[in-house]
Amino acid sequence: MPAVPGEDPAAGPLPKEDNFDGRDVDTISLGFVLCMLGVGTCVGVFCMAFTVALLDWCRLHANWQTASSRRLCEVAYSAYLVQGLVLPLIVYGYAEALAALGHPTYFRPGSWASATRLPEAALVLGWLATSTLSVIGCWALGALLRCIPGLSNVL
Repeated sequence: MPAVPGEDPAAGPLPKEDNFDGRDVDTISLGFVLCMLGVGTCVGVFCMAFTVALLDWCRLHANWQTASSRRLCEVAYSAYLVQGLVLPLIVYGYAEALAALGHPTYFRPGSWASATRLPEAALVLGWLATSTLSVIGCWALGALLRCIPGLSNVL
């Protein structure tokens, strides 16, 4: 069961004056907010500069093609299109696996964010599993769909 009081869906909703996770937002100082705003701005600028530098490096040093990369290029659009089919199935499977392990997923009324508390290991392993399976599944399904006569010209 959840570690935070009031997170149990059977207990009903929390009173409006309570925070769900026990943190008090009134104790956050203006200095902290300005510091985080500055850090976020610097990180954003670094992200854009690094992305451009990485693209330029790849243009100069990684501009080559093999038979495998040519095949991946052919399948890339199909893999992109089937993400909407593959990813929900994998996430649903992960949620079912969590429920089978004793961590049922639940949501607060009126919320889109899950209120489920999970151990860190379950989060890390779940991320590894879903990211790996989704990449493999999307590329495999995309390649299979291109094998269907007629779809290879469209996809």
